Amino acid sequence: MKFLSKLTKETLVCSELQVKYYKDLLKCSYGDEPDVFLFVETLCDIFSVITNKPAEYFKHLSLIDLFCLLLDVRINSNGQICKIIITKNSQKMTLELDLEVIRDSLREFAKKSFVVIDQTNTEIKLECPSINRLMQESLDVSTLFIKSIAVKSPNSYHEITVNEHAQMLYGMLPPNVSFQINDAFESFIKSLNKINFLSRYGITEQELTFNLSVDSFIWYTKLIFNEPLNILYDNIFYLSHLGHLDANYIENSAVGEYTYFIGCLQSTLAAKNPPAASNDQTFIPENDGLSDETF
Repeated sequence: MKFLSKLTKETLVCSELQVKYYKDLLKCSYGDEPDVFLFVETLCDIFSVITNKPAEYFKHLSLIDLFCLLLDVRINSNGQICKIIITKNSQKMTLELDLEVIRDSLREFAKKSFVVIDQTNTEIKLECPSINRLMQESLDVSTLFIKSIAVKSPNSYHEITVNEHAQMLYGMLPPNVSFQINDAFESFIKSLNKINFLSRYGITEQELTFNLSVDSFIWYTKLIFNEPLNILYDNIFYLSHLGHLDANYIENSAVGEYTYFIGCLQSTLAAKNPPAASNDQTFIPENDGLSDETF
């Protein structure tokens, strides 16, 4: 089955996420401090497989577009609801976070974040930086937003993919243009920081925002794809051992199918071994394949 992911400049046709790539995603984001380089390489390879786009394409997408694509993959793999534990009125409670609402709010924000600085003979475009640019060192963070420069006469266009080149360009600009770039950067950050994904739920004691950093992106990946690796391995084993499903078939199934098979096995075991008589079935998690994340 296919699904669409609407980015700011293009709509991608995507295939469902298979269990084997879902496993890779869990592995590359595993631990308190995942390797950033390996995480990005793995994620972009996965996106490349499900979209038939080259991996480099995703490294140069704006971080917000990349995050919206990640949300679309999660929504179409395991549903739009992500359960988190938050504090409200000094008490912990489970909140069903609607990922479609988060995606839509970021899409609308991204559409308004493009800035064009039009000079006599040049046009400089600013936009949210890519994950590739955010991984590079930068002397001035505002230069991360320099996406391209077009010279009108003679006609030429240069896309900026390296922070060093953006810094060199920035150093050659007249002061008034530099000020416009700084103002656009500050406005972008302030507007992004105002987007609180918990506000619609009436939560006032905490905030859930998206920061413009690779660390924030990885944190959200761990939040929305939060099935523990050992549970995934156990489930594959028991689906094969007790459900008599071929392990290769499971790994090549869509994540939604995998989750459905888990539910079928749970129901079968519960019918054969009621809880009062036996607890043998408790190795299968009693949820939708996701563990609650404390926020």
